[in-house]
Order: sequence, then structure tokens, then C-alpha cells
Amino acid sequence: MLTRLRDERGAAMILALIVTMVVITLSIVIVNQSIHAANTSGFDRRRTIAVSAAEAGVDDYYHYLNDLSHASATLSTMSCTRTGSVTTGPNEASWTASLTLYTGSGSTYTETTCPPPTGIVPAAAKIQSVGQSPTETLLRNMESFVRLIPQYGGFNQALLATSPTTVGNKVTLNGLEGNDGDVVVTCPSPPCSLALTNNQNIAGNLYVSGTLSMSNSVSVAGDAWTTGSITMTTGATVGGGATSSQGSISVTAPSSIAGAARAAGTVNDKARVGSWAENSILQDPPTWPFPQVTFDSTQRASWTALGYQINQYSDCPSAKTFLKSFTAATPAKDYVVWINSLLPCELSFGTSDGTIYVPGNVAIVTTGSIRFNNNVTFQAVHPNGPRLAETGADAQLFLISTYRTGLICGGSSSPFVPGLYDITTSNNTNFLNVTSSPILAVSMYSPCAVHLSNANAFNGQVMAKTLDIRNQLTINYQPVLIPGAAQVTGFKEDPVYKREVS
Repeated sequence: MLTRLRDERGAAMILALIVTMVVITLSIVIVNQSIHAANTSGFDRRRTIAVSAAEAGVDDYYHYLNDLSHASATLSTMSCTRTGSVTTGPNEASWTASLTLYTGSGSTYTETTCPPPTGIVPAAAKIQSVGQSPTETLLRNMESFVRLIPQYGGFNQALLATSPTTVGNKVTLNGLEGNDGDVVVTCPSPPCSLALTNNQNIAGNLYVSGTLSMSNSVSVAGDAWTTGSITMTTGATVGGGATSSQGSISVTAPSSIAGAARAAGTVNDKARVGSWAENSILQDPPTWPFPQVTFDSTQRASWTALGYQINQYSDCPSAKTFLKSFTAATPAKDYVVWINSLLPCELSFGTSDGTIYVPGNVAIVTTGSIRFNNNVTFQAVHPNGPRLAETGADAQLFLISTYRTGLICGGSSSPFVPGLYDITTSNNTNFLNVTSSPILAVSMYSPCAVHLSNANAFNGQVMAKTLDIRNQLTINYQPVLIPGAAQVTGFKEDPVYKREVS
């Protein structure tokens, strides 16, 4: 009996020990699971914070490239590495981002240095950003590739005028990247106005420090933004919205505004607009100061730094002789033809002058006027490599009458006689090529007037105190950077991808 009792007690103790071991084992497993879960949760949180930090580095470069001027940077001083931190709750993570720049030709991109060489405007960028967790034990990498469209301070418009402007009779303005062929009329001394009449097609926006009138099948693909009243009749259309910050909007059938019509005064007729707001407090349209292309010693140094050979002449005939010496076989080189005459002279070309070849980038800079009449042709002859590829051009032609204060801008309209400082093209002035390579981009600048008419077509932009545009003209907007007078202030960005790479 005693033996049996001892055996039962022994069995009970063994069972108790087994149960205890099972409980202890389960407890260890549970604790290990809890520690693993906690470690996994901590790792996931560190990873999330590191990814957020890396993405913040990419976003920081997006903002930086968009507005270099805000960061007091230029192409030559741009930052090729940037650092920063992000805070999430009690934790702070850091990031380090770097920039690789590319020139472009069609769909092909070639790596260049950062900052870019003098005279090179990058066409694309790759942003690489490394995010670091708060404990500095976990790194995550983000990468983004973006196409870059340069924005020039004061030079982002297809047409810029600083006096009342009328555009008439079948004028077409095409954009470079969508509807970016903008027209700006901003007068330093109001009143100001822009009148579009008779079959204009504008692939851009209108900014007018004054009134705007549109009549007879005028089409504007973008927005219209004015200080004064907007009047639309006989089939005029605005594809975007229309804003009159100090006036009213009048839309007469069959004219229409596809987007919102907003006015400080009234909107009439409301059935012709997408939506409307009357008696509103609105901001005035942005204004741009007229660039000052003086060709002084500082600006001349900018041209020289870019490799231009500056040839100075004291009269127009000598300068013309040099320009006519170019042939299709002239080696590629950039020139400035600087006409610094004591009295303003007119550099003129006509039918007998035939084709003027442009061997590289060529600037005609004068203290007088430039006039092309009756079948004058300027033709680019050499592809210019990646240097101008981001603007879609192979060569650039600059037509510049220099800025000076106190000029008396004369001329007459009937009979037509251009003023002493005007630029005039008429009667089939041709700038080749518009679409086929080598493509020529043209910049026209006058502190007085630019007159364009009669079946002209060119790529480029025009800036003048007075714009006189009429009679079957086609302009394809392309930005043309004038050395020493305009700087790249930032880029429009077209992200190709943004992704975590490790």
C-alpha cells in the first residue's frame, strides 16, 4: 500500500514537472514572439521613416529646380548635393540628395557636369536621395528622372509689348510645350490694351495690364487675364478661363469661354461661359519688366564667355558685307555683328541679297534699325549639337536694337516708314528652317517697335515696346536666351519616374 502511494506521488510530481516545463516553454515562445513582433514593428517604422526622408530629398530638389532664383542660385552656382531632415512624431530622420544633369537631343540624353558648363542649359536631371532612419541604422534610396524645360527671367513669353498692341489678319502663335505661347502686354503707364482681330490662333495665355478685345474667329487656347474689361464678339473663344481684375466681361454669341469667367464687375452673357463669378475681389495679372539689352561691357563679356566672336562696325554697309560673306560651307562658329554707328543707320536686306547663311549662332546688334523686305532668307547650315537641343533649335539668330533711355521712337503708318530703332520684316521674309534640321530660332528685340507682316514664319520670340503684327504670320514659340540679359531662373519639370530603388 505504501509503495503504491509513493508511486502515485512520484507520477504526480513528474506530471507537474512536465506541465511546468510546457508552461515555461510556451512562455518563452510567447516572449520571443513578442520581442520579434516588437523588433519587426520597429524595423518597419524605421524603414517607413527612412523612405519618407528619401522621398523628401527628391521633393526638395523638385522645388529647388523649379525656382532657382528663390534660392539665389543660377545655373553656374546651382547645388549638386543637398541635405535636410524630416520629423515624424518624436523621431527625426535625415536625407542626402544628389543631382546628375543631362543634355538632350531628341530622345537621347547625355550626362554632363553639375553645375553645367558655361552656355549649357540641361534638358534633364536624375535625382538620387538617401534617407536615414533616426537610429542611423537603416538607409533607403529614392530616385527620380525629370525632363527640364528652362524658364528665363523676363523672357518666358512668346510676345512681350509695353504699349497698346493690335494683332490682325490670320496670325498664328504656336506653343513649344503645349499651350505656353504666352502674349504679355504690360504698360508702365496705363492705359494699355490688346486687340485681336480676324482669325488669330493663340496656343497660350494672354496677360494684359489693360483691356482686351477679341473679334472675328479669334481662338485662345489658354487663359485670358486682364486688369481692364474683356470684350468678345463674332465667334471669339477662350479655351481656359477669363479674369478681369478691375473690369467686366462681355461675351456675345457665338463667342464663348470654356472655363470660369471672373470679374470685378459683371459677366455678360452667362450662358456663354463655363462658370461665372461677379463683383469679385481679384488679383491683377502678373507683369514683367521690359528687359534691358544694352550690350554694355558686362553684357559683351557674357557673349565672349560663350565663345562668340564680336566683330564691331561703325556703319551698316560694312556689317552687311560681312554677313553676306557667309556661305553654306562656312565652318560652324558663333558671331556678334556689332554696329556701333555714331548716327543710327538702317541695316537692310532685299530681293537682290538672296540667302544669308547662318553658320552658328549669329547676333546682329545695332544702335540703329534692321529691315528685311521682299524675299529675304536666313538659313541655318550646321546642326549645333546638344547645346541648344533643349529649345529644339540648332542655331539662333538675334536681331537686337540696343536699349537706351531717352530714345524718341518715330516712324509712320501711312505711308509705312519704320522708326530709327525698329526691326521690320515683310513680304516673304524667311527664317529657315522651321521644322527640318538644322532649325533656326530667332529673337527680335527693340526698345521701340517690331513690325511683322506678310507671310512670314519663324521659331522664336519677340520683345518690343510696340508690337505691330499683321497679315498671315506664324510664330512657333521657342525661348532664345540672350547672353548677359536673361538668366535661367528655374525649370518646368516633367517627371518620367519616381521610385524606391533600394
